[in-house]
Amino acid sequence: MAAFDDIMNKEKKLGWYFEDYLFRISPHNLFIGGALDANPRAVEKNGITAVVSMCHCESELERQKYPIPIFKYPVEDKKPGVFEMLYYLQMFTAATKKVVELVKNGDAVLLHCAGGLSRSVIVGILAIAVLENLSADDAYVRMATLRPYHIEWLHRGLFDAIKNQVIARLCDNGAIESIK
Repeated sequence: MAAFDDIMNKEKKLGWYFEDYLFRISPHNLFIGGALDANPRAVEKNGITAVVSMCHCESELERQKYPIPIFKYPVEDKKPGVFEMLYYLQMFTAATKKVVELVKNGDAVLLHCAGGLSRSVIVGILAIAVLENLSADDAYVRMATLRPYHIEWLHRGLFDAIKNQVIARLCDNGAIESIK
């Protein structure tokens, strides 16, 4: 147990830790989780003020018509085919842009997909790249160093297929300044 406590204390100092099952990336007030984490208890406990969903499913917050903004960008957790790529790029770009916008406006954001292990983590990595002026690969390494099991479940083929194009699209449309 002491080893686990040491790891958690180290992660808290670095600004990456769990609030129940939500993975918090601080100082940005960005929480990554799964669809089951999009519930009133988690929202109230963590002071979440907005939700960005990458999931096709309906969360408990949506079913209860919980009074919080919920932005949906549904995509499947797979590497897209040629004809799906444009849709995926649009959804991942829009979700990343929305997360960055909300965090910069001071919102505490819950970013989720079905399991909280791939699509939401990809958007989280891209948002951190933008917020901290890192390359997508540097943000990926940061996530891998601090939470290796998130990276273990991440759909690497999907990440590699979209990372640079999403960042380029955000730069091209003026959503962000050029980054590394």
